[in-house]
Amino acid sequence: TFLPQGLRPDAAVHHRPPAQSDAGSVRERGREMENRLVTLIDEEEPDRREIQRGVRAIYVGDDVSNMSFLLRQQRADDSSEKAYHYAGIEIPRRRLEIGHDQLQQDALTLPEPALVDELVEAYFTHVNPIFPIVEEEHFMMQYRNRDPSDPPPILILQAICLVGAHVSRPQPERDELKATFFRRSKWLFDNRVERNRDVLIQAALLLTWHSDVVDDDVAANAHYWVGVAARIATGLGMHRDLRCEKFTPSERRVWRRVWWILVQFDVLVSLSHGRPQAM
Repeated sequence: TFLPQGLRPDAAVHHRPPAQSDAGSVRERGREMENRLVTLIDEEEPDRREIQRGVRAIYVGDDVSNMSFLLRQQRADDSSEKAYHYAGIEIPRRRLEIGHDQLQQDALTLPEPALVDELVEAYFTHVNPIFPIVEEEHFMMQYRNRDPSDPPPILILQAICLVGAHVSRPQPERDELKATFFRRSKWLFDNRVERNRDVLIQAALLLTWHSDVVDDDVAANAHYWVGVAARIATGLGMHRDLRCEKFTPSERRVWRRVWWILVQFDVLVSLSHGRPQAM
């Protein structure tokens, strides 16, 4: 059992299987959105549908974005007027699958220990060596000790499980697990359960591995979370030269590493989405 800092002892994390969602409905809406994007690309004539209330606007990004490039190649549109917004699917109505009073308990819940171990191992094997967002030695010491007085941050653990599921699980299990871990991580993030701002930056970077295509691919995608991480990081002054500051060598090393990963993500995500950089 893990206890996040600042919570009462009775708010412990209970291991149980991830909550089952209306997976069929979610997958159906996901296929509908994918079909809309495919149709948008395949159509040789410009889309004339109006963007009106209740319909999602699809922003394809600047000329350098993948989506914008594909549309230009397909249509060979030489007109001076370039369209960057298209009509998407109807905005889905969000139906809470658990009550408001259960959201905290859900956010503090982890699957069976064997599954958590597998997802944590997958993250540190396949992701952290390339993008060392989390200090592995310190995290694993906390994780393996199972010491209630010094647990790993529950926000980071949920986010690591999300990324671990992304790189280790097949469809459709991957999407269902990621949606569960994202819901829990988002609640923990928004409700300020974690008070360490370094951890908030790390969590925001980890959440870039999830994009909620069905419900909101703008306020819950990599571009959004890089922006969140950038605001916190610059607010802390991570962008400044730390050589003359009173940081311990280990803390200075962590800040430098996380900062330059953030810079990389900012450039890559901006190019991919065709949207402005956060920094």
